[in-house]
Amino acid sequence: MTTAGSTAGEQVRLKQISKQTLLRLNDIGLMPDQYEQLNKFRQLHQGLFIISGPARSGITTTLYALLKNHDAFINSINSLEKRTAADLPNVTQNVFSPSDTGTMTFAKQLQTVVRMGPDIVGVGDCEDAETAQVACAAAKDGKMVYVTLNADSVVQALGKWMKLVGSRSLVTETLLGVSNQRLLRKLCNECKQAYAPNKELFKKYNIAAEKVKALYRVGKVIYDKRGKPTPCENCQETGFVGRTGIFEMIILNDDLRQAIKQSKLLSEISSEFRRAKMLYLQEQGLRKVINGTTAINEMLRVLAPPKKQPEKTPQEKTE
Repeated sequence: MTTAGSTAGEQVRLKQISKQTLLRLNDIGLMPDQYEQLNKFRQLHQGLFIISGPARSGITTTLYALLKNHDAFINSINSLEKRTAADLPNVTQNVFSPSDTGTMTFAKQLQTVVRMGPDIVGVGDCEDAETAQVACAAAKDGKMVYVTLNADSVVQALGKWMKLVGSRSLVTETLLGVSNQRLLRKLCNECKQAYAPNKELFKKYNIAAEKVKALYRVGKVIYDKRGKPTPCENCQETGFVGRTGIFEMIILNDDLRQAIKQSKLLSEISSEFRRAKMLYLQEQGLRKVINGTTAINEMLRVLAPPKKQPEKTPQEKTE
C-alpha cells in the first residue's frame, strides 16, 4: 500500500502481490491431440513455433509452458522479453533494455542472446521485421525458437509472419507450426447446472443432438428455508472458477509447406489447413462447452469480434 498527499486529501494505492503459478503444458487447456503434438517438440533440436493471440489471451503463459517442457538441466534455455511475467527456474530470462543513445534495438539484443549459444530461445512480442529475421536465422542455425505474436487467428499470424520475414522459403524451411488462442472462464463444478438446449442451437453449431444430452450453465441462486440466498462457497456466486485456454493450431508437414510456398492468397492457405483437419477456435470452444468445462455464452463472449468505436465527427475532433 502506498499513500501520497494531494490538494483533495490523501491518495491511497493498493497493489495485490500474489505468487505466480507456472503452468505446465498439460495444464493450459490443450486438447489431448494438441498436447501430444506439442509435447513432441521436446525431442526436436531445430525449428520455430509461433504462439499467437490478441492481448491478454495468455500467450506468455503458453510460451513459459513450452519453455518449461524442455529439460533445463540438459538444455541451455534463454528468453528475451520486454517485461517478464514470472520467474522461470533454470532459464536465463533477458529483459529488453534500450540504450540511452537508441542504438540498441530488440533485434540487436536478441542477436546478442543467440550468440551466447543457447539450445532453446523464447522471444516475446515479436513485432518487427529485423527481430523476425534474427529468430528465423537462429532456427535455421540449429536452435529451437518459440515466438509470441499478436494476431486473431492462425492464418492471420502466418500472414503477418511471412510479411515480417520477407521470404517464404525461409519461413517454410524453419517453421514447425502456428497456434492461436483465447482464454475462457471455467464453470464452477460445485454449482453449475445441466440443461437441455433447444434443437435450433444444435443445428446452428452443428452439434450432434443424439450424442449430447445436456449442456451446462451458471447455477441459479439457492435459497434456504428462511428465503435467504446461500451463495456457493467455491465460486462466491460468480459461477466461474479459474480459466482455461482454447487453441487453434496447425503443425506443418511437407505438403503444407509446399502449399504455403505456392499459394498466392491467405485464403488458399486457409483451405489447405482446413483439409489438414485444423479446427477453428469456435469448434475448439464447442468441445469445451460439450464436455461441461464452460458455458456456451462464455464462449460466444470471448470469440465475439471487438466492437468498433464510432468515428468522431470533424467537430468532435476539433473539440
